[in-house]
Amino acid sequence: MMFLFICILYILLRKMSKKNQYVILIILYIIAYIYCLQFATFVSKCDSVWCKRVNKVHESCHLKCNDYGVNLCDLTMGRGNNYYISAMNSKKQDDLQKCLITFWGTTHFVLYVLIGYFCPNCFWESFIIGVLFELYEYHAFNCHDLLDIVLNTSGFFVGKLIRRYLG
Repeated sequence: MMFLFICILYILLRKMSKKNQYVILIILYIIAYIYCLQFATFVSKCDSVWCKRVNKVHESCHLKCNDYGVNLCDLTMGRGNNYYISAMNSKKQDDLQKCLITFWGTTHFVLYVLIGYFCPNCFWESFIIGVLFELYEYHAFNCHDLLDIVLNTSGFFVGKLIRRYLG
């Protein structure tokens, strides 16, 4: 479904005005908000087998901080104590401290690749929204990660580069 949505956007919106880019930006942020802070919060508190499987994906590590012989674990110090928005036992906390890029970090990167691709003239707007969103995560849930700002920025420029070379 999401793939179809992205294909339609690609076909219809290859050359858009800044106003149309703002509309796409708002739509992408609404989808991200609903998934991350509504759906994922619900799943983290649900006890069904399906919810537990989804939550396991949400708590997965995509890149450990010492996978390549360089210890980058200090970069995880900017994470909130309630990063997974669920009960953080000592095992989850230990695993999290050994993980540089989590599922949530990957979703930040992918979201901003889409924003960079479809809204290439909205860097500062998306950067400010990303910082404000991290502040919201910090104050509302204590689930922030300062590394997300780096992932957002790099994702935006990767998306913009893809657009330049595919467009």
